[in-house]
Amino acid sequence: LKGDGVALSDVHLIGVGTARLSSDSSQKVVVQAAQNFTIERVHVEKSSAGGIKVNTGSHGRIADNLVENTRADSIHMTKASNNIVVEGNRIFHSGDDGIAVVTYGGASAAMAHHITIRDNEVRDNVGGRGITVVVSPGMGGLIIGHEVARALGVRFIFTERDAAGTMTLRRGFQIE
Repeated sequence: LKGDGVALSDVHLIGVGTARLSSDSSQKVVVQAAQNFTIERVHVEKSSAGGIKVNTGSHGRIADNLVENTRADSIHMTKASNNIVVEGNRIFHSGDDGIAVVTYGGASAAMAHHITIRDNEVRDNVGGRGITVVVSPGMGGLIIGHEVARALGVRFIFTERDAAGTMTLRRGFQIE
């Protein structure tokens, strides 16, 4: 999906899923630098790679999808993707993480940010974790974030306001 205001909905995508592949062309759905995008009520089954991958997408919504039996992450957001809501998805038998927000390239890379993940069902992963990381604000969200991370079995980090008032990772925390 590329462009502004693009959408994909109400389709069933079935692959063969015999060996794990990693290229974007092997993903079932790829968002590439799209804005104001929507992926809804899509059924992804037996992908040789991931189910839904977002590369530098912004202001998107990934909702009410069924992703099952992938060989890699079921829903994966990377490369400075931002302002995306991931909600109401059902993920079963993911080959790696169920839902992942990842920034590659170290400290100089543009970070994925402002991703909201809520009300998803992630079960029976073959590898990886359900959701890769939980981040909460340093003011008022620490206990909730910690307990959510503990329940999911993932790491927990928190953000604080910098001099400009922007929530940021500090005290040595980083997402890689």
